[in-house]
Amino acid sequence: MADTLLGTVRTWHVDRAFGWIATDQAVSCYFVHLDDVLGRVELRPDQHVRFMPVRTARGPRAVAVEILEEGSR
Repeated sequence: MADTLLGTVRTWHVDRAFGWIATDQAVSCYFVHLDDVLGRVELRPDQHVRFMPVRTARGPRAVAVEILEEGSR
């Protein structure tokens, strides 16, 4: 099982239920879909999150995405 990463939501497309998460540790962004957000809660740009990174044929993806409380980062 991969380690979790901390990141910040860079974009979120409400109409398509997906977006991108950036991390301090990685150059690339991670794709995230609403199905991969714990509680299926819509994300917002600039929210801080914790997630499990996975590699897919289409590139890096964030799964088990958890929204962090302010100050918990």
